[in-house]
Amino acid sequence: FRAPSLIIILYGLSMATLGALAIDRAVEWVRDPEAERSVRRALWIGVGVMLVLAVLASSGILTDVWRGIFPFRGPPQQVALKVMAIDANLPLIKTGFWVVFAIAAAVVGAWEGYARGIIDVRAWLIVLALLVFADLYRVDRPFIRGTVLMNELDDPIRYTPDESIRFLQSRQQAGELFRAVDLSTVA
Repeated sequence: FRAPSLIIILYGLSMATLGALAIDRAVEWVRDPEAERSVRRALWIGVGVMLVLAVLASSGILTDVWRGIFPFRGPPQQVALKVMAIDANLPLIKTGFWVVFAIAAAVVGAWEGYARGIIDVRAWLIVLALLVFADLYRVDRPFIRGTVLMNELDDPIRYTPDESIRFLQSRQQAGELFRAVDLSTVA
């Protein structure tokens, strides 16, 4: 059961490494006028696309196009439930598109500030880190709250621990720390 947590560590490490490489590349792009112009163009196109999608989502055109491309099939009761589910989540869909647009605009604003010399690389990194923190907090807070509620309200009979789980729980209650590799035996 430790394999998923190890995979998450590998994922986090690779994302941090790729992020560091991207920041290093961005610092180089600012020094090269041609590359900086290309990055600026790509970022503003991305913000424009997010704005168009947000406007289409707010007007209802996006969901109408979605329903036209991917029509609901099945018994009439299932189709009605799917339509009700989309209609119930339309405010969240619209808000999500506007949030994505706001984050994209903030990233472009931070890039413009850094590329034009208004802020230095340290301030640019702080702005990006704050944007990432705010977005993760916005997304994770309801998820964690829902997970805690789900664990509290779940049927305890469904997840009855077997012998190995009870052993691990007893070792954990005794204060034992679980590690993927125990380096204390290496001399």
